[in-house]
Amino acid sequence: MPYTLNQSTTGLHGSYDDFIYVVKDTSNVTDPKYRYACQVTVGSTIEAILLQLPNNANAAVFNLRNVIAQAVKQDEDILNLGKLGSNVLSTSTNAFRTVSLNFGYSKATSADTEPTITLGQASATVEVVNGNFTLATTDIIDNADSDQYVPDASTKYMLSDIPVTDLGLKTDVLFDGITKTSWATLAFLNNSDSLATHVGYRYYNGSTVLSTTVITNNSTNGGQNPTATSNDGERLIYVAVGTANLATQLASDINPGSSTNNGWTHYEVVLGSAADAFANPVSQTYKFYRLPCTKFQSADDFYTVHWWNSKGGIDNLVFSGLSELAQNMERTDFRQIGGNSFDADGDGTNYVKYAYEGGKTQSKIRTTTTLKLNTAFGNPDELAPLMMSLLSSERVYITPSKDYGLNANEQNTYGYVRGFVKDNQFMQKSAVKDGLSSYEVNIEVARKRAIR
Repeated sequence: MPYTLNQSTTGLHGSYDDFIYVVKDTSNVTDPKYRYACQVTVGSTIEAILLQLPNNANAAVFNLRNVIAQAVKQDEDILNLGKLGSNVLSTSTNAFRTVSLNFGYSKATSADTEPTITLGQASATVEVVNGNFTLATTDIIDNADSDQYVPDASTKYMLSDIPVTDLGLKTDVLFDGITKTSWATLAFLNNSDSLATHVGYRYYNGSTVLSTTVITNNSTNGGQNPTATSNDGERLIYVAVGTANLATQLASDINPGSSTNNGWTHYEVVLGSAADAFANPVSQTYKFYRLPCTKFQSADDFYTVHWWNSKGGIDNLVFSGLSELAQNMERTDFRQIGGNSFDADGDGTNYVKYAYEGGKTQSKIRTTTTLKLNTAFGNPDELAPLMMSLLSSERVYITPSKDYGLNANEQNTYGYVRGFVKDNQFMQKSAVKDGLSSYEVNIEVARKRAIR
């Protein structure tokens, strides 16, 4: 066939990686008004039909990143997954998409006629999550960088920016009795190459195992066995990992407040290919350590920030250090006369103007609330990668829903709000030169508070 697809991006890719496709037509390229054509379809929806002139080699190089990136997004309603005893696993909506590409050309029969598009000359598909896998040192069409996020061996990762440290894949949680908990969710690939049929939770007191709970990744538990996936939504699974999420599973040892787990110091989460997930791991083991309270905490005086990370999943970080709330107000003002000039007649009703009437008056008040949050002092080698991921994220959320600038704090145990990171610079710290460190972030509550 004279029309050929000579170079193609296939397999699993991040939506912000480059999607390179090189096509060449040796039969029609010299025809009038010739353009190479590429139709991009996500699911059953045609997102775009792109036309491109032949290059110096009479071929065309399509990079489809800007089109594909618009169709793949993480879910926004899974941070409190597991609440009120619901499943700790969940399928996704648009977080994983299969993109179909149909190549062809557009040409006219003469210089004076309208061109028509002919497709079906070549085709390709690619699996996409909302992230970026290509390393700075990697060729742009090398697909191998995403392989380490397919859970089929104990060395593989979930879709997270949690860094590897001396303690493994470590992140922090906050839990003190049953009064202080933090929401957290991770995501993992569940495509045809995945072997993640189970999710294991294990609690420890130091090196002593307290309990082990294994959840089967199937539709009954909110997920789906990777061998039985039938749509894109089942090919990326969210899993609850926060103490608040797990504490709602009241009748199970997966609950950190279970008497079986008294005195726990940390717990682990792993993907497995069998009912004994820890003996048959197909991912790295993620460790969640119990944070001590700081002097800035009373009741729920801490925030957890959640964000869309660079791998197409969700990451979470507790800010249990000093938190400060500030507000900026916008208002409209005008002058009122005051008095009863519309009703006074000087006989039965005298004109009166009291001191509290009239003068400069304000209305249409709009309040912007900003939170200055700090992590507790910790190892910057653990905190820095997460902070870098947070500051470069396009979507950020804050829990718990407590003090966001209302006149009275209204507790909402399961709520969270959208935030906007205001910081535009990140300074790298390391354990060697900085020792224990705290990171600060300034987050604006996304919605303005409106009064009248």
